[in-house]
Amino acid sequence: MVCCLSDGASRPSSAPKRFALAAVGAVAWAGLALLGVAVKLVLLPRRRSAGVSAVIWGVLFAAYLWWGSHQVGLRPWKAIVLAVVAGAAAALFIYLRGASLERPPADRPGVFVGRFFAKRRSSNSR
Repeated sequence: MVCCLSDGASRPSSAPKRFALAAVGAVAWAGLALLGVAVKLVLLPRRRSAGVSAVIWGVLFAAYLWWGSHQVGLRPWKAIVLAVVAGAAAALFIYLRGASLERPPADRPGVFVGRFFAKRRSSNSR
């Protein structure tokens, strides 16, 4: 099929080749449409909890680290261990600190831990 498209002809001459090209185009268009819907539904919802946001960041960071460490020649099992540990650490850090620093501290999910320990320290010092 590629050789038919690369010989300079603007359209395939036979009907079966045209139908095959139309089918490939339709499948590609449908795949891109489904990908667009999936991105809108999964990655960009209006109300997403802090935990889900942290998990998404952790998984994406782990995938990036796995791919990068695999590309530089790290053994596959070491790349997986590095990615899982670093992704979990990143997700925990993002969950505790919040996905963005523009939000007030009371809106971040990990702030209650700091307030809890502050109250506990103040009650123990009295």
